[in-house]
Amino acid sequence: MNLPQLKQIKLVEEPGQYQVHVTVDCEVPACGCLLPKIVKNGTKQVMFFDTPMHGRKVGIWVQRQRYLCQTCHRTLAPQVPHMHHKHDMTERLVDYIQQHGTARTFSALASEIGIDPQTVSDIWNAYARAKLALQGS
Repeated sequence: MNLPQLKQIKLVEEPGQYQVHVTVDCEVPACGCLLPKIVKNGTKQVMFFDTPMHGRKVGIWVQRQRYLCQTCHRTLAPQVPHMHHKHDMTERLVDYIQQHGTARTFSALASEIGIDPQTVSDIWNAYARAKLALQGS
């Protein structure tokens, strides 16, 4: 899988897709309250999309530890390494969309990856706007 800090525990091959189940060791997130008392609060399984592999869609299922601040009662979850902060996908998938957005239609890319074409459009358009802003400077 080539994503350090993610430990693969199971790979499920299905027609047209791979499901990779991983665990991750992250630092305990900080809480903004004055006297934080952070305790573990169960786990939650979250799916992130990844770049296609061998012509198949790839989903990474992360068993994510959740935490609770007993002072302010906020539920906290650490950022998963290699995952994009805004989209439920890997950073390398965002790069993949940015690089292939000019060569293929957004619908074709979305179908290959398994996401909504509007998401592909949003990612590529943000990338294009940033590139144009750099050229204008």
